[in-house]
Amino acid sequence: MGSQLLKQILGPSLVVPLCTIWSDNQAALNISRDDKHHPRTKHIDIKYHFVRDLVKDNKITIKWVPTHKQIADIFTKGLEKIKFRQFRKDMMDYAT
Repeated sequence: MGSQLLKQILGPSLVVPLCTIWSDNQAALNISRDDKHHPRTKHIDIKYHFVRDLVKDNKITIKWVPTHKQIADIFTKGLEKIKFRQFRKDMMDYAT
C-alpha cells in the first residue's frame, strides 16, 4: 500500500494517518465490516475482499455519507450547475 512507500521514503517513524473512504452505499459498508459469507455476495471474487481485510486491520475506515452529500459524484456523474458548484466548494474547503 502507499503507506509502505511513504515509510520507505520518509523513514519508519512516520505515522501514516488512517484513510477514510466515504460511501453512500449501505450494502458496501455492511460487506466491508462483516466477514460472513452471504448468498448475495457469492459472485464477488475472493481477491476483491481485500477491502474487508484493510478494515479489519484498521488501515482504512469506511464511513457513510448521504447520497446528496457525496462529493465524489463530481467525478462520476453529470451534475446540475448548482450541485457542481457546491461540491467544488466543498472540495476546496476540505483541502484547506
